[in-house]
Amino acid sequence: MSGDALAIGQLAASVVDRARAAMDDFYEMEAVMRDNPEFEAWVEDARAVDIAEEARARGLGLRGTVEMVGPCPDCGGSDRFAINTRKQVFNCRGCGESGDVIALTRLIDKSDFRAACEHLTGKPAPDGKAGTVDQKAALQAAADRAAKAAQREAEHNTWREGERRRAYEIWCGGAPVAGSETADYLAARGLGDVLPLLATRRLRHVNGLDYWHQRSVPGQKKPKPFVLHH
Repeated sequence: MSGDALAIGQLAASVVDRARAAMDDFYEMEAVMRDNPEFEAWVEDARAVDIAEEARARGLGLRGTVEMVGPCPDCGGSDRFAINTRKQVFNCRGCGESGDVIALTRLIDKSDFRAACEHLTGKPAPDGKAGTVDQKAALQAAADRAAKAAQREAEHNTWREGERRRAYEIWCGGAPVAGSETADYLAARGLGDVLPLLATRRLRHVNGLDYWHQRSVPGQKKPKPFVLHH
């Protein structure tokens, strides 16, 4: 068996095991809630916690507003994990985990249902039974998230420095604005009077730069970039 096939098999087995444990936990909690309205209200208080606020409090570093995307707190990646703030649910295309804010807390903390509700409400369960957390797994998951976040930050800094250098090289290859097409354009826009001031601000004219634009393409959701002129 190849390494990739073995890894996929292990991931599938892990997902199945976690799904079974979650279902067993769910059925147990469902039975408790049927017989204990106070316990049911406690669970609803936990479920009422805003999932986006919890994600921010946990430092998940997601982007967006209605649809927040980013790395999964369990399996990493870059944009495989998403939270729908309107529906108050999350989903990961990598590890297959999904659910509400309680399920998210369980995923992050490697805890059971009770422990997740205890965290979200800040209160112990009404029936007096305590939840459990796999401390070793939780610490390892936290360390993995920190390492992956540091790697992403380093990669972003490398990219940003490369873009800064490219921008500086373009600027160095430019010429003074006076007498250029840039000056003609600004004058046509009614900015001729401020050209001397702009020149002192190190504004440069560069020939031969591509100007990228976007246009809609039938059958595609996202617009396609193209060179308008150069």
